[in-house]
Amino acid sequence: MLPPTQHLQALSARASRLAAVTAVVATGATALLCVPAADATNESYGCSNCETVNGHDNWVTNAEAVNYTRRGVAAIVWRKNSNGSYTQITNSVGTGYSTIACAAPTEVFGHGEAHTSPAGHIAGRQDNFKYCG
Repeated sequence: MLPPTQHLQALSARASRLAAVTAVVATGATALLCVPAADATNESYGCSNCETVNGHDNWVTNAEAVNYTRRGVAAIVWRKNSNGSYTQITNSVGTGYSTIACAAPTEVFGHGEAHTSPAGHIAGRQDNFKYCG
């Protein structure tokens, strides 16, 4: 058996180690809450002088489009068909600088598209989150 002073020091050291482990576990659990699901889509695409720019094929629910040059931009969600062609699922034509095409709650394998005419500096973002906005 340890003398009382050493026993208290040992208990104190054990409590410090336990507190450190608890802090690491709590931090890891908090960090996991902020990580999107492994199959989540949240991708951006853009072009400095184009009429149309598309995202890569992935699981998509919504597409957002932004026109940095002028007002007027369209956002489109496309579904890729088994034969390689595409079917438009939804679109949104905005009279401002941005708009969002919401297919929610439908999720399709395809891509988002940003479109404007004449050509301009446009960008888009596609995701498969369940809600638009």
